Amino acid sequence: MYLSQCRLLMVVTAATLLCAREARPAAILYYTGDSNGQAAYGNYQDLSGKVNIPESQVFENFIVAPGAPWNVTSLFVNETDLGPSNVTEATWSIRTGMGPGNPGTVLYSGTSAATEGAGAISQITVAGLNIDLPPGEYWMNITPQTNGTKLLANTTSGANEINATLTQSGLWYEPQAENYTPVDADFSIGIDGVLIATPEPASWVLTATLFAGLAIFSKMRAAALKPCAIAARAARSNRGLQK
Repeated sequence: MYLSQCRLLMVVTAATLLCAREARPAAILYYTGDSNGQAAYGNYQDLSGKVNIPESQVFENFIVAPGAPWNVTSLFVNETDLGPSNVTEATWSIRTGMGPGNPGTVLYSGTSAATEGAGAISQITVAGLNIDLPPGEYWMNITPQTNGTKLLANTTSGANEINATLTQSGLWYEPQAENYTPVDADFSIGIDGVLIATPEPASWVLTATLFAGLAIFSKMRAAALKPCAIAARAARSNRGLQK
């Protein structure tokens, strides 16, 4: 009986914690806004060696607000494609501590499959990510790989932005000349994902109650078994005296 009650308590506790971790529907968590028609900063990695500047990258900062952790599922950037490049892969990273001349600390990065939208301004997207970000300030980049062509990152004035605060403090990296140079602009980038629901106070109360119940059951079991243990010790002592 006791074991069955313990198992029930553990199952209910696990279910409570899982419910507390339940995520909300996927959505755009962050978007600096639509392109304002300005495209002056290279953002590509040429694998062919055909272009005079083989690589350049743009970085934009974003903030995860207190009390609302994110689960990032995709990153995207709006670019003008001078190719067309037919982008199929992109490098990306999420970092902390960046600043002028400072690459910061890379928390997550990779080279992933990417899609390129149609039109004069293409949206380059890397999907299939699963990254949990606690509250804090971060930087991100998504840089398409090309084969002899260039793409230019579009800047934004904040039209249709979502959860963004424009600071005009993007960073631009170009190995030959630009060492994470600050630019007076914000790049048109975005992040898809879900807000991770934080446990409600009622969930914590229920969990604490369940553990308190488990402690009570443990004490009850110990009290119930104590007379049996005493009787068993007495029986062993009697057998010793009879020998």
